Amino acid sequence: MSAELLTVQEHFDITGRGLVLLPDFDVPNGWRNRSELVLVVTPDGTEHEFAARFELIHFNIRDPNVGVNRRWRVSVSLPSASKAAVPVGSKLLCESELKMALAGGHHA
Repeated sequence: MSAELLTVQEHFDITGRGLVLLPDFDVPNGWRNRSELVLVVTPDGTEHEFAARFELIHFNIRDPNVGVNRRWRVSVSLPSASKAAVPVGSKLLCESELKMALAGGHHA
């Protein structure tokens, strides 16, 4: 795992999904949901490997001025992780191929 994908800005425990991380990503053309192993490096240098899900999700935003790119996002979730294991400020590393696939959209 050599590519730094994101630095955790916020996280939420969501029943059935696990720990959902922000930022999320614009949807690249031809995106297909996938699961990958990722390496989390916490601010104190501790490393944990987790299975991660990268899934297309829809946000039900009532404001009609919000564009489609904010309504549909690729979300990153760690089904087996806890907030304590992945504190805000942690870095998520992945294979460079995954980072390139997500780069078809842009970081939010």
